[in-house]
Amino acid sequence: MKPIFKKRVKIALLSIFATIANPSYASDENKHGYFVEEADGVVELIETDMNYRTPEDAKDDFTKFCIKAGDNSDKLPSVQKSLTQIQNASDLGDHIIKRAQDLDVIFCMHSAIDDGIGAHYQYKFNSISLRPEYNITNIIHEIAHALQHDNGSVENDPEWDLISHIKHILMLEATAPVTNIIHGFEMRLNGDDSEWQELRKRGNNSYRFAITSTTLASFESHYQSKIGEGLGHKSAIEYAGNIATKEILMNRGWKNAYIDNILKGYADGIINGSLRTAEMKNGFPTMDQIRTYGDFGKYNISSKMPDDLFTRFDTNLLRNISTQSKSMIRKVEIIRREQVYPNKINTHK
Repeated sequence: MKPIFKKRVKIALLSIFATIANPSYASDENKHGYFVEEADGVVELIETDMNYRTPEDAKDDFTKFCIKAGDNSDKLPSVQKSLTQIQNASDLGDHIIKRAQDLDVIFCMHSAIDDGIGAHYQYKFNSISLRPEYNITNIIHEIAHALQHDNGSVENDPEWDLISHIKHILMLEATAPVTNIIHGFEMRLNGDDSEWQELRKRGNNSYRFAITSTTLASFESHYQSKIGEGLGHKSAIEYAGNIATKEILMNRGWKNAYIDNILKGYADGIINGSLRTAEMKNGFPTMDQIRTYGDFGKYNISSKMPDDLFTRFDTNLLRNISTQSKSMIRKVEIIRREQVYPNKINTHK
């Protein structure tokens, strides 16, 4: 499928910071396409038809507008600079960039991302979509999802019930930001505190951000305690990362934001038939599956998750969620019952 060219819009990159690529750009929600970038910092939005159905459909546009990790072309210089910066800044950064290269992860910069989201990993295309105001935290988080996909963690089961879907996505999203903590912490150990302070600032400015100042302090404290007990760096990182994952799961603002989105997707799946409503199964994902979600190769932060995690998690999973989420749950269950028992229930309450 060839891209449909309509119009070109030029946008100047005002600045690219030393630790975060943060260009200013003119936003227009009616425009959809790829951002291409020139060496002089000028970004151009090229509008295309982006309703891809298969990776083959997207191949032409990926070739024209995107790069792979390790690409030596002159495309998207700020993205390439960010990838190099991540690789040189920490042991984890070096590992995940090399893995992204091995997996041929594709990086694109375009507008087809919801507001408030800096980046998105699309496992169907093995691509990371970046908005022009992306930052390094976004890139590391999405590469973590690519590694999760490589180890089989990203796929869900269309027969899982609602609680199983919520657990699955929350566990994926709770382990991914721990890679940001580890990267920032290893930078800090190497004498560069910039990313650690950036994570702290973002946590203080948004209650929906997974990482809070308390989580960072807890991670450092647990790491240092294990080092004091004689454990090596890897073991101490994994222990602290395991604790951080569980703390993120109990972050109310973050959890509510994700549950709202999960419920919308779940309702859509029931309505469009992609979820098999008559065959719902619960109790998933299993603990054996969960222990792979945080396996990023160099560190596995979920291998020590306790067997009773879900017993305690189930008790608190839907407690204190937003009124909007509670309403959505009721609507989802009504829709599901209508599809399973169409002759018994035929009205939405």
